[in-house]
Amino acid sequence: MSHKHSSHMSINRPRKHNPIGENFFKVCIEPLVRNKIDKKEYVLLKALILCNASEFFF
Repeated sequence: MSHKHSSHMSINRPRKHNPIGENFFKVCIEPLVRNKIDKKEYVLLKALILCNASEFFF
């Protein structure tokens, strides 16, 4: 039962910002922001990174 609960929790995406995810995001995005990427591209990339971060960290 507890195993099922824990796997269910990992599927749910966290609503709160967590420091690890935020730092991971900043490290990845920082150089790209300096290169002045397109806003639409930035949003897509942010979504991709946050999805990946949630898989790795939660």
